[in-house]
Amino acid sequence: MPKRKRQRTYANDATESVALLLKFRLPWLFIGVSLSLCTAVLVSKFEHILKADPALVFFIPLIVYMSDSVGTQTATIYIRNLELPQARFRVYIMKELLVGISLGAIFGAFVAFVSHQWLQNDQIAATVGLAMWASVSTATVFSLATTAFMNKLGIDPASGVDPIVSVFQDVISITIYLTIATLIIF
Repeated sequence: MPKRKRQRTYANDATESVALLLKFRLPWLFIGVSLSLCTAVLVSKFEHILKADPALVFFIPLIVYMSDSVGTQTATIYIRNLELPQARFRVYIMKELLVGISLGAIFGAFVAFVSHQWLQNDQIAATVGLAMWASVSTATVFSLATTAFMNKLGIDPASGVDPIVSVFQDVISITIYLTIATLIIF
């Protein structure tokens, strides 16, 4: 017996009421804002490392932005391709992992070089470069897995994946960054 595909509910933004559009979007954004508050608490747990070298704060937006951008880009491309014939998911996710590792290495080397030229600090350059590599590498896999999971549950990934992936990737990338900073600087 063939597997039935779950029916997804989509809102047509051009014709639906504002109330219905809010119904589809608000829960995901509320989860995002709630988890962002948790991220603030997470950062406070690393106050000692940020006090030890306040220059580390300069790079938090960069690490978070790149991880979010790579994750969002991965999700958007996957959502666009959901209706097309695809390779097995295992093959697809391995390709995305390789893309993430490659992007992470490229951007990690770039930001390590720039930060070293700017601050003349080997520890911060190493921290920023390694954190960029690790957080961007994880962003592709996490984003793809989350998008595929939402799709499998019959939840429209277009309305929910970006807020969810962004906030979780924020937590992941900040944790990676501040953990690497703790290991390198202390």
